Order: sequence, then structure tokens, then C-alpha cells
Amino acid sequence: MVKHTRRRLKLWAAGFVVWLAVMVGLLLLMGADQTVAVLANIDAKWLLAAVGSFVAANVVYGLNWNMLIRFLGMRPPLREVFRAMMIGFFIDDVLPTITPGGEFMMGYVLHKKSRAPLPKCLASVVAVMISWFVGFIVLAAAVLATVIALGEITWGFAIPLAVLLAAFSVILIVVVYLTVDVAACERVVSGLAVRLLGFFSRIFRKKRIDEKKTRVRVCSLIRSFHCSIEPFIHRKRVMALSFATMTLHHLLNSLAFWFMVLAFNVWLPVEMALLIIVMTVLVSLISLMPGGLGPFEIVSISLLSLTAGLVPGTIIGGVFRLMQYWSIVFGGGLLALETSLEEVTLAKTKAGYR
Repeated sequence: MVKHTRRRLKLWAAGFVVWLAVMVGLLLLMGADQTVAVLANIDAKWLLAAVGSFVAANVVYGLNWNMLIRFLGMRPPLREVFRAMMIGFFIDDVLPTITPGGEFMMGYVLHKKSRAPLPKCLASVVAVMISWFVGFIVLAAAVLATVIALGEITWGFAIPLAVLLAAFSVILIVVVYLTVDVAACERVVSGLAVRLLGFFSRIFRKKRIDEKKTRVRVCSLIRSFHCSIEPFIHRKRVMALSFATMTLHHLLNSLAFWFMVLAFNVWLPVEMALLIIVMTVLVSLISLMPGGLGPFEIVSISLLSLTAGLVPGTIIGGVFRLMQYWSIVFGGGLLALETSLEEVTLAKTKAGYR
């Protein structure tokens, strides 16, 4: 696992160099003097507000997850909750969007570090994932309704956005359905597990997996998981609080973008800044690119350039992604590497006692 994590970090370090080179190259082509002038006039107060709002958004996410974990009767140290969260974010950002690898890694790392039952850890992650979807849909619907009511976008622009949001809502319905219907979850998840394990065994030239045993193990885990998540189904107040908290998480993330725009002395109505973030998230999810890398920049910079101009729009989009994406990739990646090294050291220590 250590070698795999190191390889991932090296790959994304190279990716960061390429991304940075592309951004710098674009700015130099647009004009070095204008780029320097924009960077020289940064308002430090708004920049700090953007960083603070981004950090607060992630703290809210972690505290919400911790609340759901404690509801299931587990009491892991808060630092382990945040460690598992950051590692999960790292995995999420280096895998194609929509894939649930980061969420499952959150549950697994929490299980390994706190010795809490794996089914309960996964149940808490599914609950927070559902809350994330609900929170985003609530915020996106409110933003879309606001800009339409204010006449800031036309129906021709609003309808495609509404269709994307509806598609996003379908994903939420599927997740909830699989969470509630055990039989359907067993069929879908066990089938996916067999295909994925078979795929990886061929890539790494491992011995062929036993499909029957794999399905039995996965179905057993799913039944345990369902027993763990059932309390959430019957405690509507807990889930309502989680939905509200995750809506706040999305709002803080979006406000971080607005503060970043203001830091470069560009005026943009707050509802339009929130709309840009909603659009970039929707397009990024559909693109299937890891962390929305590429589509996120294209959409955000294009929309910002309409108001701020091409050079300020490119700089704002680039600086925001440094904070919102690359800080998570390297911060979470280093934590993943540290955790892997700790596991290896522990395994060697146990082997030495035998």
C-alpha cells in the first residue's frame, strides 16, 4: 500500500506541474504585465476570508460525520475522523468523479485506526454521502430559483441546468434505494465487487478470484451494513440536521469562491458566484475526470472572464483550484502515506513479537 500511495503522489505531483505550466503559459500568452498587475492588487482580507470559509466548510463536513458516527454508538478520537476524511477526499480527487472509492476509504481508514466495526463505519459514510447530495441539491435549487427570479439568466440557460440537477437528483434516489432495499443492494454491489476484483486481478496478474465466495462475503457485509444504517432510517431528526449541516458545508465552499473573486477586486453578485460553483460541480461530475480536473477550470474561467476579463478570470480560477483541489490532493495524500507507513510499522512490530 505504501508503494501504491507513493506512486499516486508522484503521479499527481507530475500532474500538478503540468497543470501549473499550462496555467502560467496561458497567463504569459495573455500578457505578463497584466498578470503582474492583477496579482499585485490582491486584497489580503478577502483572500483570508476565502481560505477561512474553505477550511470552515471542511470542518463542518468532519463534524457532521462525527455526529453521525456518534449516533451509531462509536466514539473514535476526532483527529482520526478528520484524518479518515482527508484521506477519503484524496482518493476521491484522484479517481473519476461519481466513483465511491473515497467514501469507502473513509470508512475503512476509520475502522482501521479506531477499531470501530466496519459495517458501522461504512453506514456512517453512506449517511454523510446522502446528506452531501441532499445539501447540494437544496443549495443548487435555491440558487437557480434566485437567479431566475432576479432575471439574471434566461430560461434557455436555466433549463439545461435544471436537467443536469434532475440527473444529479436521480443519483441520490438510486443511492437511497440501494441503502433501503437490501436485496437490490446485494445484487448490484456484489456484481460490481466481482467485476472490479476480477479487473484488478488481471491487471496485477494475481490469481483468479472465487466469484461465489466473493459474493457471499460481500452480501454478508451488506446485511451487517444494513443493520447498522437502519437507525438512520427511523431517526428523521438526525438526518434532517445532517442535511442542514451539509447544506451549510456547500454554502461555505461556494462563499469561499465568492470571497476569492472579491480578493482580486472584481465585483460579482453573490448569487452569480454560487451559480458558477453549482455549474462547475455539475459539469465536473458528468465529465468523470478526477476531481473535475480540466472541466472545472474551463467552466469557471470561461464564466468569470465574462465579468472580470480573461486574465483576472484565469488567475481567480487558478488560485481557487490551488486551494480547493491541490491542497486536498497533497494534504490528504501525505496523510494517506503516513497512515500506510504506520500500518507497515505495526505489522512488522507484531511479526517481531511472534
